[in-house]
Amino acid sequence: MDFFRRIRGGSGRKSAPEDADRIATPTPVPGNCSSFGCLQTPVFGCDYLDATGRPCGTKWCREHLGSVTAQGTFCRRHDLVAQSLAQSSGSVIENQRPSREDRRFSLVVLLFLELN
Repeated sequence: MDFFRRIRGGSGRKSAPEDADRIATPTPVPGNCSSFGCLQTPVFGCDYLDATGRPCGTKWCREHLGSVTAQGTFCRRHDLVAQSLAQSSGSVIENQRPSREDRRFSLVVLLFLELN
């Protein structure tokens, strides 16, 4: 077992997918895509909630949406944040959700992915 898996609380063994790992089907919401000039429909809301419970509040068409996971539908910025938080959940390196306006966390994750 490698060091980082132990820190994250994993055993190093892959398990069968659980219901929580299955991809959800997003539900369209009324409104327009948050991408400038985009008029495509349907649109889907970002499900990200910050540490205070405030939602992201943006809406995206399928072309501009970040991802759809078992944890929810996320805009491109909060997609990276949600993935990082899910990987460290329940471990000694678990982080609090950054505020919806705070771009530092997503920038650090993006830089890490580019340099890695």
